[in-house]
Amino acid sequence: MIQGLTAEFGPIVETAVFSLPDKATLCRLSAPKRTDTAECHRRAVLRVVCVIRTELDQSFSLRKMAAFAFMSPYHFDRVFRQITGLPPRQFLAAVRAEAAVRLLLTTQSSVTDICLDVGYSSLGTFIRRFTALFGVPPSRLRKMSLERPPLSARLKHPAASSFCAARVTGKITAPSQFAGRIFIGLFHGPLPKGKPVAWGVANAAGIFEFFCKEFGSFFLFAMALASGNAIKDYLLCSTALRSSSVLVDINSPDVTCPELQLREPCPTDPPILLNFGMLFASRERPNCSNRPVRTVQDVRTACKCGTQPDQSLASPKLVERVGFSR
Repeated sequence: MIQGLTAEFGPIVETAVFSLPDKATLCRLSAPKRTDTAECHRRAVLRVVCVIRTELDQSFSLRKMAAFAFMSPYHFDRVFRQITGLPPRQFLAAVRAEAAVRLLLTTQSSVTDICLDVGYSSLGTFIRRFTALFGVPPSRLRKMSLERPPLSARLKHPAASSFCAARVTGKITAPSQFAGRIFIGLFHGPLPKGKPVAWGVANAAGIFEFFCKEFGSFFLFAMALASGNAIKDYLLCSTALRSSSVLVDINSPDVTCPELQLREPCPTDPPILLNFGMLFASRERPNCSNRPVRTVQDVRTACKCGTQPDQSLASPKLVERVGFSR
């Protein structure tokens, strides 16, 4: 049959039949298509993220975001998760919370105005979602940011407790020009938010170590710390060097984590929603070992500290009420 076609159409058929590319050539021809597809997906998600960040006061549904990416809602949701690590709606809520923190800390706008500026029409919904992310309502975070902890309460490596479940170790690499302290934390999800499950501070890139009180699967995240003294300096961290989140299983007393690489933030990175004010506060537990007890509130405070306070100034009635033994 081929001979008949060759006789009728001449060298055209010979070229079409006998010049087929081999397997290696086919692989080379197909590779750029896969790369181009990945790059098109990245650009589409980046376009949507830029629109979100510049028009936060607008309403964004999944269908509307998918339209900016020229994709179907189902396909866009899957691609967005692959590139950012978060669903589109969760990423949108995180970007709005990040913008709200920036306005809270850098302007005198009321919480209601900030709520509207970042795209919420309901003040109650805004406060509820903000509190779920940061652990405190907006007004409390604004007050926290103005505090200047004493040097003794400077954010540093937390001490190991007697009931830690695991010792977590690993290595951090950073750009050669970087010099400073690094925060490392474990979180329940890929979004670093609120207060971490466990955390530590390294004085420089290299080996790190901290302790975790519970077993489970967590996301490990690292970022460069601010050099300021006020809590506000730590909360405004959108431009800080950071690592990608890595899933880690804490299932033994000694866990070695994959290596973390500090890098410049990318537009498609999830916002950092860490409440460093809570980390400072967690280190300022009062020392009750020599605190005299005069009221029932003093007794409650002593119980929280787990220590036995000084009872010498307690009244006989208080002693009888709380059951002190002299």
